[in-house]
Amino acid sequence: MNVVWLGDADCSNPDVAGQKAAGLSRLITDFPIPTGFCITTAAFDRWKKWCQHSGSGSSSRVSPAFLLRAIEEAYDRLAEMTGEPSPAVAVRSSGTYEDGKTSSFAGIHDTYINVSGAGAVADAACRCFSSCNTRRASEYCRIMNVSVDDLRMGVLVQSLVPADVSAVAFSLDPIKNDRELIIVDACWGLCGHIVDGKVNPDRWTIRKNDMVISERRIADKAKMCVLKNQGTEEVAVPRNFRRQPALSDDMAIQIARLAESLEKRTQYAVDIECSVWKDVLYLLQCRRITAWGK
Repeated sequence: MNVVWLGDADCSNPDVAGQKAAGLSRLITDFPIPTGFCITTAAFDRWKKWCQHSGSGSSSRVSPAFLLRAIEEAYDRLAEMTGEPSPAVAVRSSGTYEDGKTSSFAGIHDTYINVSGAGAVADAACRCFSSCNTRRASEYCRIMNVSVDDLRMGVLVQSLVPADVSAVAFSLDPIKNDRELIIVDACWGLCGHIVDGKVNPDRWTIRKNDMVISERRIADKAKMCVLKNQGTEEVAVPRNFRRQPALSDDMAIQIARLAESLEKRTQYAVDIECSVWKDVLYLLQCRRITAWGK
């Protein structure tokens, strides 16, 4: 089994799809998650063996025939579902150790945004697979006492949300160690810059018990990440938008409610990534907060 779809029972199994895809698969019927499919950990195992037998090495970016065929079939189905002949997608790692109880692997493996065409998706998937063998992955595994040889990966392929605004929310305040507060950070454009810390975001602090904003900080947002042909690029934020709030207060509260709902659903504090496009909120990731003062 090389491909499973979000919402399928198999995709909800982290041993099959990795933690990220499995988590979203369990939530997709009740939350606003873009549709997509996952290249399985079994396909990753086959890819590793293929690399060894072909002499390509474990950093190969060549797509073996079995993987390309599976991705072509899934991508064609996604095109039918979206009504687009060549839908743009996000291709993201979904490791079995990512977003876990004790380790997040945040930023360790690769992500590719705005990828179109089955061949390009296959290439991005192999790059995600190869990111298990980078120096940063090895060093993180050493710190977390995880064997590199134990790393297995699924790759999540989802319809791309061409975000006007991106947000990250925490269902607790990790700095103040306060579970009664929700933190919402937001910036213009795609999620990359806010996740990577490349932009100083707007911040809303919202009380969990009554969903009232207790603090609002509007930042000078100089840069943003936007779509370009097959990928993304950094551009300057237009001057008249730099100090404009990226979110309305109502949308910030809507994101806070989403974070609270996900905390109740999962039974642990969560860190979520969201996109807002044409005033519609989408959930892109939900993971356990692993580092905060308990």
